[in-house]
Amino acid sequence: MRLSRSLALGLLVVLGTVPALGQPAGRQAVVATVEDDVDVTMGELRDRAERIFYRGVMDPTEQLRIALKEATLERLKGRDFFRLGYDEEPAFLAGLGPRYAEELLVAYYEQTYEEPFLNEDAIRAQHEAMGRVVFYRQIVLRKPPGATPATLAALRETVEEVRRQLDEGASVEALVARYSEDEASVRTGGLMAPVTWERSTRSPMMAVTFRLEPGEALSLDRGDAFVIVVGERVEEVPVPPLAQVRPRIVEVQRGRYSEQANQAYYEERQATVDSTTVRWNDEVVSKIVEWARTPGFFETDYAETVRAHVAESGDAVVFTDSAGELRLSELPRLIGEVLAVSRSSGRHSVLFVRDYLLEAVRADRMVDVALELGLDEELMRPGTPSPVLAEAFEQYYDRKRIEARLPEPTEPALRAFYEAHADSLFYQLPTVYTEVIERETEAEADDVWARLQAGTPFEDASDRRLRRSFGRTRDGEIVARFIQEPPYLGEVAFGLGEGEVTGPVAYDTPEGRRYAVVKATRRLDERQLGFDEVRERVVEAFTEHHRERLAAEVEAELRERYAVEVDEALWARVLGGPQ
Repeated sequence: MRLSRSLALGLLVVLGTVPALGQPAGRQAVVATVEDDVDVTMGELRDRAERIFYRGVMDPTEQLRIALKEATLERLKGRDFFRLGYDEEPAFLAGLGPRYAEELLVAYYEQTYEEPFLNEDAIRAQHEAMGRVVFYRQIVLRKPPGATPATLAALRETVEEVRRQLDEGASVEALVARYSEDEASVRTGGLMAPVTWERSTRSPMMAVTFRLEPGEALSLDRGDAFVIVVGERVEEVPVPPLAQVRPRIVEVQRGRYSEQANQAYYEERQATVDSTTVRWNDEVVSKIVEWARTPGFFETDYAETVRAHVAESGDAVVFTDSAGELRLSELPRLIGEVLAVSRSSGRHSVLFVRDYLLEAVRADRMVDVALELGLDEELMRPGTPSPVLAEAFEQYYDRKRIEARLPEPTEPALRAFYEAHADSLFYQLPTVYTEVIERETEAEADDVWARLQAGTPFEDASDRRLRRSFGRTRDGEIVARFIQEPPYLGEVAFGLGEGEVTGPVAYDTPEGRRYAVVKATRRLDERQLGFDEVRERVVEAFTEHHRERLAAEVEAELRERYAVEVDEALWARVLGGPQ
C-alpha cells in the first residue's frame, strides 16, 4: 500500500479505519493495449507476477504469461462493464461504499501534491539501490483479534525473547519453527521471496527489510502482527541505465512520503472545517453516541435507524461551522459512502463520535473539490488508473456474467456430475502423510536418531519438523503433494506403516545433501469414494466446474469482441527470447 494514499485519506488512528488501496501502474513500458486506448504496463505485470509466485507458480516466465492474460482480461471486463451500463446500476454503486470517495481523494492528492516533489539526487540514489537484492527470513507473531494491552505486552516480551536468542546465535530456522504463526513461511524456514528494489517500493515493511544487512534483525509492527525480519544475505545484480529506469524511479518517488506535500495536504483538508466556529448540537450528538453504542449500528443498522428517527422527530442539525452544516439525515451517506467506521459498534465516547463526524465532513468537502476538477471522469471509465476501482468493476462484472448464471446444484445434477467424474475427482489414490526431521549433517541426524532410540517421543525430538505428503498415481509414479518439489522421501514414506519411524535417510537437493528421520503419521488406501461421503466435495467441484466453464465462455466472447494488441518485440525481450 502506498503511504501517500493513507495520508490522502486523512484517517485518524482513533477512528480505526483502514483504507483498501493499490498501486497505480504509472509511467511504464506498454506491453499490451486494449482497444487502442487502455494500456497494460510492464510495471503492472511485474506486480502481478510477484503475487502469482505466492499462488505456487514458480517459473518466472509462466508467472509473466499468466500476468499478461489476467491483466488484459481485467481490461476487457472493464470495457464491457461500461458497455453494458453496469456503472449506473444502483447495486454496483451501493456496493462501492466509501471506496469511490477514497479513490477520489487519492487522485486529488496525487494530482495536486505528488507531482511537484521530485529530486534528482534522490532519483540517482534510488538508481544505485537497484543493484541490491536482500534475502531474509521472518518470524510472525500474530495479534489476536481484540487483543488487550496485557496480551500485546506479552507478545512484545516474546519478541524480545526471540531477539535475545538471535543475539546469542540461535538458528533462525529453529526460532521460525518454534514461534512463527505464518504457515506459508514456516514451510520455508521463514525464508521469504527476496526483496528487490522494486519490492522495496511496495510497503513500509519491504522498504525497511531492503536495508537489512546479513545477520541484522529488526522488529516491526505490521498492524495485525509483530514481525521479526532477519537478513540472510545480500546479492548484487546489474543495474539498467538510468535513462531506461528513470520513469519508474520517478513514479516511486511520487508515491513516497514527502513531508512538505503531506503537511500542505493536511492543512488544506483541516481547513475545510472551520474548527473555531464549530457549534455542536449536544442533544443530537448524544443520540448518535447512543446509537454508536448499540451493537450492529455501524455495521448494518445505521441507515434505517437514522431514517426512522428523522421521520419521527425531524431532521436536526448535528453541527454548524462557517462553511456550512451537517444535518442528521446526511449521516447514513457519510457512513456508507464517504468514511467507513471499521471499529465495530460498542462503547464509543462523545469524543470518538465528534472526531468521526468532523473527519467525515472534511472528507466529503474534499470529495466535492475533486469532483469540481473532473476527477470522477478520470476514475470512472474503462482503463481507470485506480486499481481499487478496476477490481470493483471486474468483481461486479463476474457477479453478473458468471456467478448469476451458475446452475443450481440439485440432487440429480450433483449425482450426474459425480458419476461423470467419479473415476478422476473422487477416486482416492494411495497417500502417505509424514513428518520429517531434516538436518544438514549426518552427525546431527544420527543424534536425533539416537534420542529416538533412547525413548524420546518423535514430537519432542525436534521443534522443527517438516510436513510432507506423497501420493502414488495410477501409473505408479510417486509425487509430492501440496508442495512444488521432487518427492525426495516418497519411496521411504511408502515403505512405512502408519506410526513407523525410519532414518537417518540421505538425499540430495539443489541446496546440497540432507539427512532426515521420517515418521509416517497417516496412510490412505486406494479406493473409490462413495457419493454420500464426498457430497460436499461434489457440490464444490460441480460449482467450480461450471464457474470455470462460464468464465472461459465469457473470456472467449470478450477477446472476440475487443482488440488486444501485444508489443511482440518487447514481450519477447521480457520473456528472454523469441516466443
